[in-house]
This record gives sequence, C-alpha cells and structure tokens, in this order.
Amino acid sequence: MHLDLLHICASSGSACSTGNPEPSAVLQALGLGDEWTRGGLRLTVGKQNTAAQIAHVLQSLPPALHKLRQFALTYS
Repeated sequence: MHLDLLHICASSGSACSTGNPEPSAVLQALGLGDEWTRGGLRLTVGKQNTAAQIAHVLQSLPPALHKLRQFALTYS
C-alpha cells in the first residue's frame, strides 16, 4: 500500500505466484535464508518505462522502506 500511494507497482513474489504467501522458491534455490526469501521485492522494468519513472522509484523507495521498518519495529 505504501508503494501504491507513491505510484510504484511492485510485488513481494514472482509474477507466476501472485497472491501466494510462501517464500520465493527462486530465492530459496539460491540458498538465501528466510529473512531474504520472505522480504523480496519484485520491480519490473521494460522499454515502456521512462528514465524519470526509474529515478522516481530510486528516490522514493529508501524513505518508504525506512517508514515500513519503523512501523514493523513499533508493532512487533
């Protein structure tokens, strides 16, 4: 939701497992632990995306992640 409010489309899983809450099988196959396999973020970039859109994501993502981490620390 935080990224939606910033007009950033992202997913926590692969495109073929939309809605599946299980950890990423690809990240597991790479030997990554739970923290990484459950915390992945998928961003898809294609030729239709502009440099300005990519810059917006690169600028907006770090503060959004910081807010989410603060929220998680507060309510965990």
